[in-house]
Amino acid sequence: MFTQRTKNGIRIVSFLFDNQSNKKKFSAIEIADNLELKIPFIIKILQELARNNIISSTKGRGGGFFLSNENKKNTIMD
Repeated sequence: MFTQRTKNGIRIVSFLFDNQSNKKKFSAIEIADNLELKIPFIIKILQELARNNIISSTKGRGGGFFLSNENKKNTIMD
């Protein structure tokens, strides 16, 4: 049984994977809006996913969260 945090982490990665074709980086707000999650909750998950190299992020103008080619090599178990 997965925790709610794990389920939402999987949803976030799936969202990024499904929307990778346009090479867009997504802000935490955009991801939260699309997945109907609360911002403070999603920020913690995004930080943990990025820290563990499951997803990538860039800071500043034009920054956001995305899947790099290296991230795409991860399995769901990662």
